[in-house]
Amino acid sequence: MSIATIVRGGSIVMLIALAIQAQQTHNENWTRCSGTDNDLIIAGCTAVIQAGGQTPEQQAQIFFKRGLSYVNKKLYDLAIQDFDQALRLNPNADRILLGSLLHWLKIAR
Repeated sequence: MSIATIVRGGSIVMLIALAIQAQQTHNENWTRCSGTDNDLIIAGCTAVIQAGGQTPEQQAQIFFKRGLSYVNKKLYDLAIQDFDQALRLNPNADRILLGSLLHWLKIAR
């Protein structure tokens, strides 16, 4: 077996390992984004948004979920940005509209 064959084989193994690690990280971020801890939701949803590859409807749900976590943490300016982005991505989503309205009600208190 030549050194070139060994190096090529090692490169393929390394690429496969990196792909597996990336998939695990992606799955972990989705799990965090779908969780109940606001800090983990924000971190996980942010990573999922940055990774891309979702449909506009999925992106809208991710922004909505992260926006609710911002509301829970009283980070209202960030919540507004996320609700606005969610509405831009999916303007017909009643749940997102409701989240925006609830947010405004909390601010008005």
